[in-house]
Amino acid sequence: FTLDEAKDWLHRLEDEKWDAFSRAGALEFMLGNLLIELNKENVIVGLPFIQKLQALLPLQPETYQTSAEQILERLHLSLSQEDQGGYALH
Repeated sequence: FTLDEAKDWLHRLEDEKWDAFSRAGALEFMLGNLLIELNKENVIVGLPFIQKLQALLPLQPETYQTSAEQILERLHLSLSQEDQGGYALH
């Protein structure tokens, strides 16, 4: 394992990390706004759905719980607000 191979490997890992982070953010943005729109159109009742997901959080692997909890809290806040302007990443 040469220094050049290590550098290539590290660059590849950085690219994969960036890609995964970017995709996760894009999916959170799209799914959050989809849920808000479905709630606005009375296709689903968003707050009870979010509350069910929050209740299921302890059943999920610990590595997902913190991020899922933060996303659900933001969705809960977005659905609770009168204008429901949309879901934005923070």
